[in-house]
Amino acid sequence: MKALLRFLSGAVLFAALILGGAWLVHAAWYEDVWRASLNWIVKHRLWTLSALAAGWWVVVIYALTGRRRERRAAVICMTTDTGTVSVSTRALEDYLLRLRNEFAALLELQPAVNACGADVKVELDVKIRAGTQIPELCRMLQDRVRQQLHGELGLGEPRDVRVNVREIVVASAETQPGVGTADAGGWAGGARM
Repeated sequence: MKALLRFLSGAVLFAALILGGAWLVHAAWYEDVWRASLNWIVKHRLWTLSALAAGWWVVVIYALTGRRRERRAAVICMTTDTGTVSVSTRALEDYLLRLRNEFAALLELQPAVNACGADVKVELDVKIRAGTQIPELCRMLQDRVRQQLHGELGLGEPRDVRVNVREIVVASAETQPGVGTADAGGWAGGARM
């Protein structure tokens, strides 16, 4: 919706600038057109003010829809007995990328960590092999993320861990030797499914 508003307001502003510029050049070239235009503006002040107000609102909408929303918190702070420790969300995302090597069914993994105060949300976009037990893999990924953040790094329990399966890849037996659908959902670092 925001992108559509920005596009429409930008198109209106562009058209207004082109038409207004063409009118100014034309009116400046012919003195009688200039006088007639100024007389019309004076005679129809209400229409002129309404058009200016509408143009002002289009500029405001264009400006507001162009603002990018920044991440709320770039670091997560922990207080320990010896002081405060700050961990960047980028470092946590890089740390979670290691999960890609622990699960044989994962072909790609893109983690996103968002923090707001003490609340941590993790979102994993994954590409997986066909034949994988998707609910089981997602549960194992969520458990492993919680274990890494809480158990290994000492952060608080993540409030939400979401797994988004973006693509399921069907691989032929020739391109993936030794990998069948029976072990495609397994976890390389521990128990197999």
